[in-house]
Amino acid sequence: MKKEPKTKLNTKGKHPGGRPSEYNDEVVSKTNEYIDSCEDKVNLPTIEGLALYLGVRRETLYDWENKYKEFSNIIDKLRQKQADTLISKGLIALIISIK
Repeated sequence: MKKEPKTKLNTKGKHPGGRPSEYNDEVVSKTNEYIDSCEDKVNLPTIEGLALYLGVRRETLYDWENKYKEFSNIIDKLRQKQADTLISKGLIALIISIK
């Protein structure tokens, strides 16, 4: 007779609770590294870009933002840089188009 697993697995053979959070000091460091790499105002820092850089889903970033105050502050910094870059590029484009 076949033994049943102790916990039921989903259709993909994974535990239904998902894997544990990968949030750690390296995530914080790499997040700051990503934001700093966008300093040149050529690369726009985005949540999507950060997710790709870290190798996680956007939803994971939103979960970490809600769960960890430090990460929430870093994401706020990302959004501020994003807004600043968009405004600066927009103003430069406007000035160029006026000339």
